[in-house]
Amino acid sequence: MRAWALLLAAAALAPPLAAGEDSPSHPSKARGEPAPGRPLYGADRTQSPIPADVAERLRRVAAASSGRLPVFAKVGDSVSYGGLRGPFLGCFDPASGARVNVGGRAELARAIDFYLSVPAGSVSSFARDSLAVEVGRNAAWAAGGSPSPVEREVEATRPAAAVVMFGSNDVQCYGCGLPDWEMASIYFGNMRRIADLLLAKGVVPILSSAPPRTDDPANLRRTPIFANAVRALAQGRLLPFLDYEREMERLPALGLGPDGIHPSFCPSGVGSACRLDEGTCGGRRFLEYGYNVRNLVTLEALSRLKAVLSGERELDPDPPRLSGQGTWAAPFAIPSLPFTDLRDPRREGVSSAKAYGCRGAPKAPGPEVVYRLALSRPTALRIAVLDGTSRMDGPAHLAVYLLGSASPRACQKAGERSVAATLPAGTYHLAVDSLSPAGGGEYALVVLECAAGDRSCR
Repeated sequence: MRAWALLLAAAALAPPLAAGEDSPSHPSKARGEPAPGRPLYGADRTQSPIPADVAERLRRVAAASSGRLPVFAKVGDSVSYGGLRGPFLGCFDPASGARVNVGGRAELARAIDFYLSVPAGSVSSFARDSLAVEVGRNAAWAAGGSPSPVEREVEATRPAAAVVMFGSNDVQCYGCGLPDWEMASIYFGNMRRIADLLLAKGVVPILSSAPPRTDDPANLRRTPIFANAVRALAQGRLLPFLDYEREMERLPALGLGPDGIHPSFCPSGVGSACRLDEGTCGGRRFLEYGYNVRNLVTLEALSRLKAVLSGERELDPDPPRLSGQGTWAAPFAIPSLPFTDLRDPRREGVSSAKAYGCRGAPKAPGPEVVYRLALSRPTALRIAVLDGTSRMDGPAHLAVYLLGSASPRACQKAGERSVAATLPAGTYHLAVDSLSPAGGGEYALVVLECAAGDRSCR
């Protein structure tokens, strides 16, 4: 418990959150993006960077609520289900009888001991059947109701952190007929509600991308835009992001079991999912099974959070950061693809362009945010603006404009919520603009190469 005492002491030293700081896009100020800009959560790493400003943010969240315990909550669907009976984390509890081997990673062994030190209700965080985990559910379920499943679990366990992963059910449209980016927008809105519910309770969300699904080509096609939707949310809120989908891409059969939906584990049983060493089972190394990898990267994320809240100032001193100011004169620079950004033009936009020079471009009387993109090779792009809504909610609030230069007159293509284009190498600009004078509200911008099978991406 000494480590937890240090954690509480460190968090108490952090200044409380200012009034309204947990409102959308709080980490930046209107037209005053701090220098240097926000850290970028690139697709080249599984654990998002925790530099000094992110570490400070996490400690301030922890300081905003008293009485939190050294436990974590699980929030998710069947991929997070099980307690002692399932392969996700439960086997780390001694009551499971599983043979745990962390492969000599001392920091992970310390993290296991730390989170076993206090029960989450009547059992450990690892073994608990969470009220915010249920088979077949999507993100809307976890944030819905009064109280919501998330709020009920927080009330029952008083956690310091929550491991949040939805997506496996959200990527299924069930015949609704919406395009991929509008499905991703709904998912983004629900994940945002979950994150903000947790933040309001003084709980640090660790947001994770979901595994791919191979049971249907459409589900697999949607995986990248869904993963980048939650990456944008974590990056914009300065929260930990765990890119599980990135890890699964490297594994045999994408780390999935026979159903193409759930991660794989060794045929010897769920207890083998806590083997993180170089041993083998069923003809594969333990870390070639999807659940073993999920347990490894989740423990790493929990260990990193523990280190920060226990007083380490930062874990990643110098990550890449966003440059620019989002104006026509100094657009935000997109350094690589995929790219994500979280903004609210009502506070962070400029009101310069009212109309754009391409046929059929929506009029945009509100504030806009401008980006610059340099392509070194011909690229088929999907550019999507996710604001938590779809056409089922009514008219779009935001549009995106693809420009040949930093001028509204250089518009090449425009669309409400999304555009796609195949572009030669060169430098382009993007504008996310508001379709009403008041501004369109917070959005996640996702720019990525077209997914295989996306016939609308031309």
